[in-house]
Amino acid sequence: MAENAAADAYGDRYGASYSIYGDVDVDALLAIATPWAPCRVWRKGDPAGRGRTAQTAGVTIDICEDRDRVEPAVLRFLLEDRAFLMAAARLVSPATRSVLTCRMWVYASAPSQVILSPTAVAQLAAARVEVEVVGYPSAERPGP
Repeated sequence: MAENAAADAYGDRYGASYSIYGDVDVDALLAIATPWAPCRVWRKGDPAGRGRTAQTAGVTIDICEDRDRVEPAVLRFLLEDRAFLMAAARLVSPATRSVLTCRMWVYASAPSQVILSPTAVAQLAAARVEVEVVGYPSAERPGP
């Protein structure tokens, strides 16, 4: 893995997180199952910064911040937080989303991709988790 990090100056520009949000009773969800991983919880009406209030309620769990660890971290998350994900799956509706977000910062000189195995995708589907991949444009930085 250290060899890959040395070869990939852009490897630290990836991350993944899980969220369930919308019209969801987070207190009822957390009473049924608490995530194993640390999480952020918000409720509709909570202060959301800059004088705004949250329009939804939800839970967000950070999974990882490194490309080489995205899939292993997602698989670990699916295993360790299975009880939470199954409880969350029962609450998914048109007004409540359950989402795995894979983030990447995109550079013109380096291709960006996130790869999830069929096993990971099948487990996400079984838990009614949508997958979204978000690319953020980045200015080039000096090479290694």
